[in-house]
Amino acid sequence: MIDRLGVPFLLLHRNEVTDAAVREQVAESGLPVVLALDADGSWRTVLGREVLRRADGSVAEFERLLAAQAVSSSG
Repeated sequence: MIDRLGVPFLLLHRNEVTDAAVREQVAESGLPVVLALDADGSWRTVLGREVLRRADGSVAEFERLLAAQAVSSSG
């Protein structure tokens, strides 16, 4: 799945987050969360807690949700 994303992907546990801007975004959105770093250097929520619950632990569903978000963000 990571190879198909076409963008760098970094997985961090909450205890590994050291960047203040990331911590702020996590505090705002809650956990679990998937964030993206935009070209201007700002972080944004890509998949929030409720959307991630729909994946129900399925990597295939996570990938589908992530791809759907990418399509909706680009158009």
